[in-house]
Amino acid sequence: MNIESKVEDLRDELIESIQRLVKIKSVNEEPSEGKPFGEGIYRTLKEALKIAKNLGFHTENLNGYAGYAQVGEGEDYIGIFGHIDVVPEGEGWIHPPYGGEIHDGKIYGRGVLDDKGPILAALYALKAIVESKAKLSKAVRIVFGTSEESGCKEIPYYLQHEKAPVAGFTPDAGFPLVYAEKGRTTFDLLKTFSKNSEEEVKVISLIGGIKDNMVPDFAQVELKVENIEELELKLNQYIKLTGQKLQLIKNEKKNQIIIKSFGLTAHGGAPHMGKNAIMQLVGFLNSVLSKESELGEYISFLHENIGMETDGQSFSLALKDEVSGELSLNLALIEVNDVNASVTINVRFPVNYKLNEIFSLIQLKLKNTGLKIENPVSIEPLNFPLEHPLVKTLLKVFKDHTGLDEKPLAIGGGTYAGYVPNIVAFGPGLPGKKYIVHQANEALEIEELINLTKIYARAILALAQ
Repeated sequence: MNIESKVEDLRDELIESIQRLVKIKSVNEEPSEGKPFGEGIYRTLKEALKIAKNLGFHTENLNGYAGYAQVGEGEDYIGIFGHIDVVPEGEGWIHPPYGGEIHDGKIYGRGVLDDKGPILAALYALKAIVESKAKLSKAVRIVFGTSEESGCKEIPYYLQHEKAPVAGFTPDAGFPLVYAEKGRTTFDLLKTFSKNSEEEVKVISLIGGIKDNMVPDFAQVELKVENIEELELKLNQYIKLTGQKLQLIKNEKKNQIIIKSFGLTAHGGAPHMGKNAIMQLVGFLNSVLSKESELGEYISFLHENIGMETDGQSFSLALKDEVSGELSLNLALIEVNDVNASVTINVRFPVNYKLNEIFSLIQLKLKNTGLKIENPVSIEPLNFPLEHPLVKTLLKVFKDHTGLDEKPLAIGGGTYAGYVPNIVAFGPGLPGKKYIVHQANEALEIEELINLTKIYARAILALAQ
């Protein structure tokens, strides 16, 4: 039977399986025994493996860190690595984020595109190959990862217990293929307060952001002020000047107010596509807090060295190269209380730079500020050789299927290709199309899903025959 015809036969089953996974909220949560990334991710992994087993595949659960479905035997295998964890849903959905509902030919839901839909497309592509009785010279393994959105923490466990693939891909970026991924570092920037101070405007608490790889779309500060009307006037003037969306809520009995900031979320690898709610609030606070206070000094540092920029210019990180373009910087999280202030910053730097070069520039910027870097998590850039057989094979698959002769991509986002040897990112995004990930209303067109499954069937065959 023709493999593409078999994909069509599996259409309804594939759609239903994606809906089953999307309906489980699989954000990173507190770990427990056998559930290293929380209950929701564990349940999703079990469901993915159940789907694979019902399709007739051999399955393994690696103690909750990952799982896989496999066809064939032998040490050497082709690996397709996708993730079933997702970023939090955020606000602004027109359809339920965990409903998996179909509207106007699209499946809606968090993770339907990133990355539950694409990894199940690969799974059903393999099923179509098996049903067609095509011969494979190597084993093929579909790997379900569980922590891609939280730093790929499951991969060291996987590679400690399993051999790396000899070739493969991750369906978690764009077509025709991604050969270069920027380096990344995420760190907290901490200020510990030595004393309490009485100011005309005092911050009681300041919070914002939900994930270190997302542009924050909400932040709020609770203030104690001596003159609420005067501060409200300053806020209105600031809003008129900047056009930013800030809202004041009064509580006159306690002489306290709350100011909420509303932005626009986006993927942390493309912060210029969003509007940073935290930095909007920082900009206003910088205009009303005393620069003599420790917090005022901290806020001033953030405003002057980051502000609403996303290219690291004022942080002395304005770097770029011809391969992957400009560095990006996203201040993703903030938490301020009476004891300390902390922000989480995500930097994605061009492939022709090294991590130690980036940290040297950051340390130079922080010199004599009293600010401390904590909890750094980093990875060097990926720059896969364009002449590598894997790259050439997958590019040919894409061109043969679509008729498009597109150049391979360099991206600011990160995928499993930066952590797993011998794989690159291959799809699912088609050239020239806009996709919503890490934002409200994530969706995947059903016809595009079926076409994607056919491409992945071709790719698996090309790599495994």
